[in-house]
Amino acid sequence: MQKRNNIFKFATGELSQDAMICWLIDWFNYDNPRLKEMSRNILSNFIADVPLHNEIKDIVQVDVHKQFSRKASFSEGERDDEIKEIKVKVDVLVILNNTCAVIIEDKTYTGEHDQQLQRYKEGLKKLSEKPLLIGEKEYELADVITVFWKTGFHYDVDRLVEINRKADKVYDTEHILQMLDEYKKEEPLLEDYILQLGELKSWYDEHGRYWNIDSPKNGKLNVVNHHYAQVKLMRDIFPEEKWLNGEKGPFKDNRSFFVKIGTNQSGYPWTEMNVCDGAYEDGYRYYIFWRIDHDTKMRPYLRLNFWEGGGEYYLDKESGIKPKWKKYDNYASDKKTRHKNVATYLVERIVDTLRIDNVVYSANEAPTGDRSILLNSNIETNSRGETPLFQIIFDEKVRENWGELMDLYRERMCLFTDRFIELFNSTIKEEIKNKK
Repeated sequence: MQKRNNIFKFATGELSQDAMICWLIDWFNYDNPRLKEMSRNILSNFIADVPLHNEIKDIVQVDVHKQFSRKASFSEGERDDEIKEIKVKVDVLVILNNTCAVIIEDKTYTGEHDQQLQRYKEGLKKLSEKPLLIGEKEYELADVITVFWKTGFHYDVDRLVEINRKADKVYDTEHILQMLDEYKKEEPLLEDYILQLGELKSWYDEHGRYWNIDSPKNGKLNVVNHHYAQVKLMRDIFPEEKWLNGEKGPFKDNRSFFVKIGTNQSGYPWTEMNVCDGAYEDGYRYYIFWRIDHDTKMRPYLRLNFWEGGGEYYLDKESGIKPKWKKYDNYASDKKTRHKNVATYLVERIVDTLRIDNVVYSANEAPTGDRSILLNSNIETNSRGETPLFQIIFDEKVRENWGELMDLYRERMCLFTDRFIELFNSTIKEEIKNKK
C-alpha cells in the first residue's frame, strides 16, 4: 500500500508548527461547526483553571497573530535613566474577547530558554498598560496567559516549565493528540498533522529501546546515536522522582539528579545528570556529575566525572546567584595541580568510604567478571578541566542480561549517589574548598 504523501514529513520546523497552531485556532472564525468546536475546545483548555482579572464565561471573539514582535521599555530603579528593555517575540499571540492575550511558545525539538515565557509575559503586560495596537486593531488587555506547546520529547529543562509554573499551561504530544484526535476526519491537513504526531510518538517508542540497533546501515546502538535513548537509560537507573524530591541547588533550576543533554565535537550525543557542585576559595566552580556517552569501541558507558569551569558570582534579580563563566585555563599549572589533587582525593573517598557491594570494586571487577566497572587509578586532566572518577561500561554481556541487572543497578547506583551527596555536603565540600 502506497504511503500517504504527508506535508508534515517535510514541514518539521517550528515555523511550520506555528502556522499549524494558527490554522487550528483560526477555525473559530469560520462556519465549519465541527472545526469551530475544535478551536473553541482548544482555547477553553488554554484558559481553564487559570485565574483571570476579567473572567471569560464565553469566547465570542478570537484574533490570531503570528510572530508578534515589540520592545517593552520601563524604568527599573529610582533613577530615570535606569531603563529595562524586554524584546517580546511571540510565536503565536491569540487575543480572546479583546481582553485576554494568550502567548503560545511553540517548540519541536528545542527547549524553553532565557526565561522566554516569563519575559514575554512581563513585556506584554507592560505594553498593555495602554491600548495595544496590532495592525489596525486596538486592544485593552486585562490578562496575559502563557502556553508551552512542544511536540518533541520533554526533557528536564522542559519539565521545569511546568514544575516551576513558567507557563500557565503545558502541552506535549500526548495532550495535543487527545485534543485533536476526534476531529481528524474533518480536514485532510488536520489528519496529516495528527498522523505525523502519531509517527513521532512511535519513533520515540522505538528509539527509547536503548540497547537496540538504530539501523542496519550504521549498526550503532540507539543509546550511542540518540539523546532520547540516553535519557531513558539515565532515568531507568536514576528515576525522575529522585530529581523531583531532591534538595534545591545553589542555582535556579539546578538540583541533584537534574538531567541535561548536549553534543560532542564528533556530533554524537551525551547526557549528564547533576550530582553536586561547589567552589574553591578563589571562586572557581567545580561540578560532579554522571555522564552517559560511548568509548572508542562504541560501547556505551555511565561515568562519574569531575569538571571545573571557573566562575565568579554576580546577583541576578530573577534567578538569584549564578556563575559568570571564565574559560578553564588548562595552561595554569597551579589549577591543573589542584584539579588532579582533588580528583585523586575524590577517588580515594569513593574507594574508602562509599564502597557498595557489586557496584564499586577495589579489584575493578563487575558482577559478570568482565571489568565493566572501572575506578580511575591514573588521574589525568583533559584540556576542558574534566576528569573521570569511575565508570560502568555497558558491554554486550551487561546488555544481554539487562532485564535481570537493571533493578540491581538502579538500587545500587541510587544508593551510592545518595551516600555520595550526603558525604559531600557533610565533609567533602569543605575539605575541597581549600585544596591546592
